[in-house]
Amino acid sequence: MSPHPLGNAFIRCLRRKNRSPETLRQYALALKNFFAFTNVPLSQVTRADLEQWQQHLADRGLAVSTREETGRKILLFFNWLEEAGHIFAGPARELPLP
Repeated sequence: MSPHPLGNAFIRCLRRKNRSPETLRQYALALKNFFAFTNVPLSQVTRADLEQWQQHLADRGLAVSTREETGRKILLFFNWLEEAGHIFAGPARELPLP
């Protein structure tokens, strides 16, 4: 599971949508890595924070396809946060993927 309560709630939401165990694991890993990178409360994450995270992934030498997939997972998480009313406006709304 995710190291954050809202991350866990998001994973549970995906489970209710019958996502495969591997998909759930991949989402949990993306969230875990994102939370390990940022110390900012979710309600205060900005687009600049997400861009720094994307750069961090690139600096680690991850392939563009891996960065895109990871980015999509985080984008969907922030969209879910916004739709569920946990944040007012998602910072990932117009974040370009690699």
